[in-house]
Amino acid sequence: MCEMIYMSNETVINKILNHVLKEIKPSDKEYKDTILKINLIISSLKEIVPKDVEIKVTGSVSRGTNLKGNSDIDIFLLFKTGTTKDYLEKMGLKYGKALVKNKSDSYSIKYAEHPYVRVFLKSLNIKADIVPALKIENAEQLATAVDRTPLHTIFINEKLNEKQKDQVRLLKYFLKNHSLYGAETKTSGFSGYLCEVLIYHFGTFLNVLRWSSNLSNNVVILLNNKEDDKATLSENELIKKFNSEFIVVDPIDKNRNVAAVLSKESISRFIVVSRKFLEAPSLDYFYGLKYSNAKLKNYLKTFIEKSGLDIFSLTVNLPDKSEEILWPQLKKSSTIIEEHLKKNEFDIYLSLQFISDKKGVIVLLAPKQEKRTRMFKGPGVINKKGTEQFMSSHSKTLGFTFLDSRIYSLDYVYYKNISEALSSIKKNRQLYFHKDINLSNIKISKNKFSSKITNEIAYELMKKFYI
Repeated sequence: MCEMIYMSNETVINKILNHVLKEIKPSDKEYKDTILKINLIISSLKEIVPKDVEIKVTGSVSRGTNLKGNSDIDIFLLFKTGTTKDYLEKMGLKYGKALVKNKSDSYSIKYAEHPYVRVFLKSLNIKADIVPALKIENAEQLATAVDRTPLHTIFINEKLNEKQKDQVRLLKYFLKNHSLYGAETKTSGFSGYLCEVLIYHFGTFLNVLRWSSNLSNNVVILLNNKEDDKATLSENELIKKFNSEFIVVDPIDKNRNVAAVLSKESISRFIVVSRKFLEAPSLDYFYGLKYSNAKLKNYLKTFIEKSGLDIFSLTVNLPDKSEEILWPQLKKSSTIIEEHLKKNEFDIYLSLQFISDKKGVIVLLAPKQEKRTRMFKGPGVINKKGTEQFMSSHSKTLGFTFLDSRIYSLDYVYYKNISEALSSIKKNRQLYFHKDINLSNIKISKNKFSSKITNEIAYELMKKFYI
């Protein structure tokens, strides 16, 4: 009976996947338009770049794993091995900027391990990343992390057939719909290359979901399974080497964990959504979270009423710098603020962060808390010196008491509620983390927000609590 149900589910799943694939696979027209744009950029670069610098198309477009409407163009400028990092960066930026020739065109500087140029050629309706790197033949030669990207492209194109590339598209889209796609700090999810490697290892989208849904713990080891690589480490050795419990060894670089940025939260969510889709497959669940502005507004109001929680937003102005630089700082500031609150014995259920209109927003969910006093635990009374020091340091106590063999002091608290504790952050420079995030100018709101912030908080909450 179970087998019949499973087979029935598999039939439903295959119908769903066939339907989705038709929607997410780029059309022949989109493919041809993208190739035309790539050729235009390459032609322009050839007029600028010396002949000893190889121009190489990389990324999902070059691998045939891109989604419809996401034909982002990644072009690498490969310099000779031995080129200094400073020279590579300087010339890479120079050549990228030189593509901008018309007033309607523009560029921005982005950051990976080193800066690169993102060009917006409005006159040609083109957006492309121009990335300098070293031309290497194997991972042992790499000087920076981006150097291995062209090797990834070669590997995927050699190992995946067209059907498997479609399976990558399905995996990417499923993850994207469940807020699990993207290796940037704000997502800490599955990168495009990780999706490709998982399909290479497991063969199909369904096999990846079955593997995920059957995990008994969060320790996953995918060894480098190149036939010529016989030297493999044990699971314990790999965990120690990478200091991680979720390891996907890069097939072209045994010293790299492809899943290094993947958070435990993302792993846990992927396990659960995989199980749910396999158990009760539906097109709606594959598409994941749906929302409208009206739905978001009502969601937040209802969430506050039903949960009985207080929601705080801390908004701070951000400088005109790339999100790659600002995101880690915002996350770190959020952690420091949360630790400050917990140190003062306030419970925080959840923290969220997002960037909106050049403002960093930290959101805290907490139960309602009002307090006037706090019980401090002291040493055992047989420790005479320690007891005397404890009593001396709590001279303004409401009184001392004894629980079992320890002395306790009932003291007034510094902050009666979370609002007071948050307000103190503006004056407490010890809590400041980076110059780019000035907490002295932070704006604090509780349960009532502007319509835009309301929608963004609601959306982030929906992503957090949606399964």
